[in-house]
Amino acid sequence: MKTLDQLEDIRKRLKSSLESCGYEVVFRNEFRQFWDEAYNLLEFKCISALNSTIDYFIEYEQGNGRQCEDYSLVILVNKKPVALWPLSINTLAESSFLARPGGIVSSPFYLSSVTPKFREKVSKSCYEICIEFANILGQKEFLSGCFDAELSAVSSWQIYAMQLGASCSIKHEALIDLCPPIEKIRSTFRRSYKSLLNKSEKIWNSCVVSQEKLPSVWKEFKDLHYSVSQRRTRSDLSWTLQQQAALSGEGFLVAVYTQNETEQRLIGAGFFLASQYEGGYAVGAYDRSLFDQPVSHIVQLRAIEELKRRGCRWYHIGRCYFPGDIPTPDKKALSISHFKSGFANHFSCSYVLTHQLIKTAF
Repeated sequence: MKTLDQLEDIRKRLKSSLESCGYEVVFRNEFRQFWDEAYNLLEFKCISALNSTIDYFIEYEQGNGRQCEDYSLVILVNKKPVALWPLSINTLAESSFLARPGGIVSSPFYLSSVTPKFREKVSKSCYEICIEFANILGQKEFLSGCFDAELSAVSSWQIYAMQLGASCSIKHEALIDLCPPIEKIRSTFRRSYKSLLNKSEKIWNSCVVSQEKLPSVWKEFKDLHYSVSQRRTRSDLSWTLQQQAALSGEGFLVAVYTQNETEQRLIGAGFFLASQYEGGYAVGAYDRSLFDQPVSHIVQLRAIEELKRRGCRWYHIGRCYFPGDIPTPDKKALSISHFKSGFANHFSCSYVLTHQLIKTAF
């Protein structure tokens, strides 16, 4: 585990490395409001760059006893922000590695005013810095990823990584294009889902939980999650952070109740993240006794409707696994992927880049 002195040394080295490339740096945890202001100027406001998302993933790791230090930063030129770069250093079993809170390192997120040529320049600098620090941390390999639902072109980050010797593997992502009318979106669902959704709309009450009711329903949701999992899977603070994201408008909760006139019972719920650009499924809990019933189907429909209402461009349902993937996915992953793909009307590729490294001392 890294000491406070070592962590501060990494911060200083990271800042110095970026400054030597001609950029200025503001760390997110030193000026959160500035991060928010820069985020609002991004070309694509991805949920992974939200303050609330980064806070959650940092706490998720720390709350489960793993060291995770936030180094997310704003890159500036002439005191004006050009990009946000979510970045962390995680430690598992005494081994530290570069990451993005909640995933592997990616290219910075750029403001809409930044030209493609300058993005390429910044991406190259950042990739070189990643290799430098991955070596400092003693990593055997450095992983990074590229994904953009809208662009079919390969990113400059990916091209440069492969020019430097990285190998590339492909993953598949299921999405919903939210531009068409909701009726058109529903018409693209898997045929069997249509009758299941009609059934669930008749026998249960489902809704996006209002701000006023959120605190009480959130407690029911948390209790249902514990009841289903039969164990404490993460810290109370991580739950609180997600609730705060919902209260701030950066997420919402969909709840499904029985229609019992005397007492409604929560039988399923899902929490979703949302920005102006995209939405994503974060966590759900469903009554196991209704496993063969379409509870999760109606949760997804209500989420799609809400994301459409908010004006989001995409709903990123998640990764899709296939039998021929390497490594071979298990039956559970394939089953979940089959469920997700029944809603999707758009599939895209994400890329994982693996750069083999020569170890150096910290």
